[in-house]
Amino acid sequence: MQALPRGAVRLLPGPFLDAQSTALEHLLSLDPHRLLAPLRCWTPTGTPGRTWR
Repeated sequence: MQALPRGAVRLLPGPFLDAQSTALEHLLSLDPHRLLAPLRCWTPTGTPGRTWR
């Protein structure tokens, strides 16, 4: 058995494509600064993260 390249596989219209579209829409609606805030609190980069509580 051999793996296919990612570009060789496409979802056809149906429940799986709908779920993928819904997940993508949700992820793109999230604020990246808010998602990265916990990481910024733990890294020693000197970039302070705001807490979002």
